[in-house]
Amino acid sequence: MGEGTGGLVLDDDLINIETKHFGGLFGFGGIFWSSDNADRLDFRGQRKPLYYMTSDYELFKGVKYLIDVGTRNDEWGGLVAFATDHETTSLRINSRLQARKYENGFGDEFVGIIEQMYISYDQYDKRYTNAGNIFAFDDDVTVYSLSLNLTYKINDSFELHSNNEVGTFNFNSMEDDEFYFYRVGASYYPLQGRQESITLFASNKVLTDSYMRPPSDYSRTNMPLFTDYDFVGFEASFRF
Repeated sequence: MGEGTGGLVLDDDLINIETKHFGGLFGFGGIFWSSDNADRLDFRGQRKPLYYMTSDYELFKGVKYLIDVGTRNDEWGGLVAFATDHETTSLRINSRLQARKYENGFGDEFVGIIEQMYISYDQYDKRYTNAGNIFAFDDDVTVYSLSLNLTYKINDSFELHSNNEVGTFNFNSMEDDEFYFYRVGASYYPLQGRQESITLFASNKVLTDSYMRPPSDYSRTNMPLFTDYDFVGFEASFRF
């Protein structure tokens, strides 16, 4: 990945090497950054690498677990989650219950210097519990969250949806941060057998810098990717 794709700090380059086996039952990998004061071809850089193991497996149809355990700066971090995806002819339910833990020092060299590059609107469905949003505050934390998305198909022309994410950042050295993001809306599909749609919705999940700068600019402000602001929106999805 090239310059600006470091994920947490814009000027970093990043290499992510990962392998999975037995249908995802076991995997391992490493993430290596080059910092802006290191040679671009030297991925030893100034930032410590992250080494991790994963297990991502479907227990039975529509239900799977996810485990991710890693070490960085001689500290530990990890995630445990259960996800469901169930669909009938008219209803789809997608959920994810998870707990994420970072030890103090795991995020050193990133905490407090997160640079959230402008993220286009099609990234709107990212979870609030990703590392960038957490490290904007601190890394000595346990995070609990639940996402629940419901889609109900009334007929071939109309569809309702309700997307929700609720949780808390339980910091050990600062005040906890509770959050709830939602989006409810109705979609109209004017053409039979096609996915073009017009949607009216209400939400409180706003990309923090999306209304402040054009896509060609970067945000170098240490802040979470999303902010809480109630609004009503209208969108159209179509293809030529």
